[in-house]
Amino acid sequence: MKKTALYIIVLIAFCSCSEVGDIDDIIITTERFSETIQTLSVDQKSLAFDADGGQQQLAIRSNARWTISSSESWCSVPTSSGSGNSDVTIIAGANPTTEERTATITVSNSERAVTVTVTQKGAEADSGIPGPGDNQPPAW
Repeated sequence: MKKTALYIIVLIAFCSCSEVGDIDDIIITTERFSETIQTLSVDQKSLAFDADGGQQQLAIRSNARWTISSSESWCSVPTSSGSGNSDVTIIAGANPTTEERTATITVSNSERAVTVTVTQKGAEADSGIPGPGDNQPPAW
């Protein structure tokens, strides 16, 4: 009898602490509890380089294996894959044109992909005035 009264008091206390609008609210599905949900993020959504090019770091945060690639050959990634958290070097070669150019870096795992836009300024237009070492007379 004392056990039954205790169960009723605990049941009343439990029910008074939360609202249950539907029986589905209290059913817990364990379908994804046995799986690890993969995470993937990067610390920057875009990178910008001067016309001279250079290197920049991109931090990848993940709890799974990932791959990384570039859409353009002037923008390279020495590392093509990894696992877990890692800092990856992004390399942009010099831009010989006066036009700005764009590439896309894609980092992906088996569940998602993130992209980073890489832009690079164009080289300055030639002024027509020879500089040191041109060995040409000025075109006046």
